[in-house]
Amino acid sequence: MSQEHPRGAKSRDPADSLDPSKDGPAEAGLRGDDVTDLLERGLAELSCGQLILTPAGRRALSKSKKKALIADLLHPTARIGPNGSLGGDAGSGAIPEILSANAILPEASATTARQVLHELGSLAHRVYGLNATNVAEVLRQRESVASTGMCGGVALPHAHLPELGAPVGLFARLRQPVDFGADDGMGVDLVFALLSPTVPGVAHLRALARISRLLRDGEVRRKLRGTGDGAALYGLLTDSAS
Repeated sequence: MSQEHPRGAKSRDPADSLDPSKDGPAEAGLRGDDVTDLLERGLAELSCGQLILTPAGRRALSKSKKKALIADLLHPTARIGPNGSLGGDAGSGAIPEILSANAILPEASATTARQVLHELGSLAHRVYGLNATNVAEVLRQRESVASTGMCGGVALPHAHLPELGAPVGLFARLRQPVDFGADDGMGVDLVFALLSPTVPGVAHLRALARISRLLRDGEVRRKLRGTGDGAALYGLLTDSAS
C-alpha cells in the first residue's frame, strides 16, 4: 500500500511531550484511572508514540504528575503499589488478551475516517456482539475531542462502553490511507481500536500503551502493510507484542 508524504508536523513545546521510550525520574502518586481520565477528557493525547498534554492538560498537571505519567507508561509489568498507583497484573492490557483472531479487517474499503469507524462498529457487532451504531458513535465522539491519529500512518481510536467487562480490540488494514488528522500529516492505513469498560481501571491505559509501542515499530508496520491475510495480521499483532 502506498503512503502519503507527510506534511510538516505541528510544533509543540518539548515540555508537553511525555515520551514513554525515554527513562526519567518518576514521582509516585498518579493513579491509573487518573491517567485514563486525562486521555478520555482530552487533557492528553497519544501522538507519534508520545503522550502529549493538551493546553488544558498543561494547566491541570504539575511537573511531578508529568513525571509520574512517564513512569506509568515505561513499566507495563510493574506491580500495583499500596497507594493504588498504576501497574500490576490487574489488567495487563496484553494484545493477545484483548484481540480476537476474528476481529481483523484485512482489506477495509473505507475512504474516510468516519467510514472506518462504521466498519469497526460492524466488526465489533459480528465478533463481540456489541451494538454497531453505538460503537461507531462512541468512537466518533472520542475523535471529536482529539484525533487518535498517530505518526507513521497509524490510528488508535478508543472509547468506553458500559456493557463491557474487559477491554476488547479491533484491527483494520485499509486498502488506501485516509485522513485521520495525524500530526505528521500522513494518511492512516493501520487502525487499532480499543473498547473498554466504563469502570475506571488500569487495563485500558495498559492496552493503549502496549498497542502504541507495537505500532511505533517501523518493521512491524511494514509487515502489517505487506499482507492482506487476516490470520497473518493477527499473528503479527500478537506475536510481535509478546
